[in-house]
Amino acid sequence: MLNLGAEMPLPTAPTGGAFWGPSDSKVDFCEDSYAVCRFIAEFYNSLSSLIYVLFGLWGLRVARRTNVVPIVQLIFLCQAVIGAGSTIFHGTMRWWGELLDELPMLALGALFLLGLRGCHPLTTGRRGAALYTTMLCGIVCAGIAYVQFQAYEIFLHSFTAIIAVAFLICHASRHHSKQTRLLLYLTSAELLLARLVWGVERAFCDYYPPVAALHVVWHVLSAYAAYHFTHFIMAFRYEKLGYSAVWCDSPALFAEKSAGFRQYRFQPFTNFKVSSKTVCRFGSFLPLYRHAADSGPANEAER
Repeated sequence: MLNLGAEMPLPTAPTGGAFWGPSDSKVDFCEDSYAVCRFIAEFYNSLSSLIYVLFGLWGLRVARRTNVVPIVQLIFLCQAVIGAGSTIFHGTMRWWGELLDELPMLALGALFLLGLRGCHPLTTGRRGAALYTTMLCGIVCAGIAYVQFQAYEIFLHSFTAIIAVAFLICHASRHHSKQTRLLLYLTSAELLLARLVWGVERAFCDYYPPVAALHVVWHVLSAYAAYHFTHFIMAFRYEKLGYSAVWCDSPALFAEKSAGFRQYRFQPFTNFKVSSKTVCRFGSFLPLYRHAADSGPANEAER
């Protein structure tokens, strides 16, 4: 569950008859506990969390079939783990369930930054080593402090900082491919809209209970944002570092991989293209799609 403040401190719901025991999570939500099913604390929030599992497992499946580099596979896997943890957390509203949701989110933020390694001066050379060393130490310390002091604000601010750094690096970079830019803009728009939805939910929760449904909208938007940002990382790595930064095999398979990119569902792009120049780049929207082989030999992409 990508979460830039989606949970809000609220009074704990009555615990009488709670199947999983008294709620001891550090945050609560607008949805009434055990209102739909006596076995699930927040039925709709729990059910909607499965979208992270869907996107993560689908992306991992295609990534493994097309031999995508391990960092991308780990990002997809982490999204699925977050979805499972979020489902458990909303289903139980217990502290241990909250940790299953939020600790993997810190790991996802770290993987996002690792996916950008070598693509920007801040993630390259000594600067990159300093950034990643600081990031690793900070994430480990934040996780330990969060578990020790059980203060939600520690997690919230730590995760927000990681995502902010990742997006600042991406927006500060020059993107030669139109598709790369559009993926970044799409992800940013989804995340900002999700944050707006959360703000409305937070502001009106006590006055208009039906806004509880907006947390489901938050899950959907943030899941799309995570999924599309993973595709942006693939595009960004390809644009800056070449074929081997995305796939673990020979550039001779470029045309096949270009066609295979369409296997990634839930995203508005279907393949790569080779431009008329010597640089290989991601394609744009549908009218500009074309097979890599139409533009010449695949090894031109690596010149």
